[in-house]
Amino acid sequence: MDHQIQELLRNLVKLGYNSTQVRNIIQAALGDRDIADVSHAERHRLVNTLEEYVRLGQEFVLSYSK
Repeated sequence: MDHQIQELLRNLVKLGYNSTQVRNIIQAALGDRDIADVSHAERHRLVNTLEEYVRLGQEFVLSYSK
């Protein structure tokens, strides 16, 4: 798994996503495919999806930490 995906996954965990939620996010982006076996286009879709969930998580934390 490449560094960018690993970093995004770490960020999700730091934001409070649990392992089931992270698996569901990955499955939503890739279906039943394994991360190690994805094409370039699927990897790009996964990265975009993970980035979106990180952004949403950060917005949530900012909104409720005030």
